[in-house]
Amino acid sequence: LRAVQCNHPPCHYLRTLQKNQPPSLRAFVPQTSQVPTAVDQMTDIYSKFVDYYGAENVIIAGDSAGGNLCLATAINAFVNRGLPPPGGVVLISPWCDLTAGAIDSPSMATNAPSDYLPVALISRFAEDYVSEQSVSTDPLVSPMLADAQVLKAACPNAFLCYGTGEELLDQNRTLAEKLEPAQVVELIGMPHVSPLFATPVYGG
Repeated sequence: LRAVQCNHPPCHYLRTLQKNQPPSLRAFVPQTSQVPTAVDQMTDIYSKFVDYYGAENVIIAGDSAGGNLCLATAINAFVNRGLPPPGGVVLISPWCDLTAGAIDSPSMATNAPSDYLPVALISRFAEDYVSEQSVSTDPLVSPMLADAQVLKAACPNAFLCYGTGEELLDQNRTLAEKLEPAQVVELIGMPHVSPLFATPVYGG
C-alpha cells in the first residue's frame, strides 16, 4: 500500500490521498476494530489508492491479524465493490480462521510449546473482533473459508510466509493450498510472525 501499517489497533499508518497533491503520511484510527466496519474502512482506503496509483501498483501487506485484514480487504474490494485486485498481497503468519473450530486444530496443541500465543487469548481476540452484525464463518471474518477461486481472483499475486512451529500452522497451510500457485515460504521450527524478530535477533 506504499505505507507502513502497525497491526495493533488503533495504530494504522496510511498515506492519505489529497487532490492534486502527493500522498501525505498520517495516522488512521478506525472507528472500531470490529468487522465489518474495519474491513469497510480499509476497503475505502484501498479504493482511493487504486484511483491514485492503479491497482497493479498497490501492494497490501500485513502480519497476524493484519494479514486477516489484508485478505478481507482484498476479498471485499473484489467481490463486493467490483474493484480490481492489488498488484500483490504479502501475508506473514495471517490469522485467517477465527471460528471456534480453529482452536481445536492439531497445531494449536502440538505447537503450543514452540509458540508464544496463549490459545485462550486467541479465542478472546476472536470474540472481540466479531461484531453482532457478523459471524465467524463469514469470509470477511475468516478469509481462509472463502472459496478458493475467489481467493485466487482477489489475491492473484500472493506471498505467504509462516513458521512450522506456530499454532496457526494448520490454517496457514490450508490457506496456502487455496492460494496456489502463490509463493509460499515455510520457516522450519519458527513461531508466529518470526520475520519480525529478524532485526532485534540478527541486527541490521
